[in-house]
Amino acid sequence: KHFGNMSSAFGLPQIPFEHEYYRNHSVKNDLSFFGKFIYSLNKFELFGDLQFRHIYHNARVLEYFKGEGGDFSRAFNFLNPKTGINFNFNHGKIYFSYALAHREPSRKDIISKNDIQHETLHDFELGLEKSGKFFSVFANLYYMHYNNQLVFSGKIDNTGAFIRENSGKSFRRGVEFGFNLKPIKNIQILANATWSENKNLNFHVKNGGQLENLGTTDIALSPKFISNIGVSYQLKNFNFGIQNQFVSGQYLDNTQTLAIPDYNLLDFLAGYKLSLKHHELNLYFNLNNLLNRMYMTKGHVYDGAAYYFPQAGRNFMLGMTWVVK
Repeated sequence: KHFGNMSSAFGLPQIPFEHEYYRNHSVKNDLSFFGKFIYSLNKFELFGDLQFRHIYHNARVLEYFKGEGGDFSRAFNFLNPKTGINFNFNHGKIYFSYALAHREPSRKDIISKNDIQHETLHDFELGLEKSGKFFSVFANLYYMHYNNQLVFSGKIDNTGAFIRENSGKSFRRGVEFGFNLKPIKNIQILANATWSENKNLNFHVKNGGQLENLGTTDIALSPKFISNIGVSYQLKNFNFGIQNQFVSGQYLDNTQTLAIPDYNLLDFLAGYKLSLKHHELNLYFNLNNLLNRMYMTKGHVYDGAAYYFPQAGRNFMLGMTWVVK
């Protein structure tokens, strides 16, 4: 059970007493079984997983706005297999895998659209991992084909949560790569990046009461390129580091009209570690968004206009952890 009260609202007359905004009664049961096998032959390794999931979700939702809320009862049975092969070599491996997976809609999804369907994913991956004395590296190619993928619609509900919808047929494909390098003593370089295409196929929208086929469009809130790189230096008990993150532009909805611009952030990190016989003390200081960039990571569309969620400018965090051994 869950409920929420509203004691005040910006731009409205003062509320003389707390007003109940919503009341939910919800039960979700999730039962799963799984099995796994591995067969090794010289440098080759065959593997397989099989998972069965049963989900039952029942809810009675009361929200005090016309046409909102309602009861629902949904059940899902999923069989999720995965199989693949590894080729192991000196301090590394090459692998290929295929997986069939399903995902159920959430309570918010069902409340927004009672007939929303679960998504089905066919996932193909080919990758390489290699490590040495001073480095480790990985690369992964993937192709993910979806039926009824649960994608962000570009809308939010009355509490600010993102609403998802089924997109019919769609895909995500790309390459992920990264490395961990220690070129000299006390210095470490970490980096990873992803380039991807994320597309809806034959995406339809309602226009004047009629369905319009927009063809192939970018999936909402799915940037094409993401990268992270960091350099750290260890000096006895102190450590210092710089981290950079870049995220390319992304669309707010699936019509490919309104977008969030790309952003590039730089952070500074420092820490101190004190190890005692029975205790360990860690102090850390993070200076985030060092260059004071004005940027947004999320947003939504309302009445044909873009609304953004701006993030913090330059900010800092100071913390401590104490571990008893």
